[in-house]
Amino acid sequence: MGPTANTEADFGPWGEDLYIGDLDRAFLAGVPYGDSSPESLGKAGRGGGAIANFRRGR
Repeated sequence: MGPTANTEADFGPWGEDLYIGDLDRAFLAGVPYGDSSPESLGKAGRGGGAIANFRRGR
């Protein structure tokens, strides 16, 4: 298991494009939690992931 972040920090106009911004996090919060309250945004900002490799037929 590895920790993941579902949002990037916005440090102001440095000429950067955010790949996962606040609007993406609000969408991610709305799907499972139904709203974009601060509590839901906090939950949607974190997650976990795993990569697995399985052989077929064994």
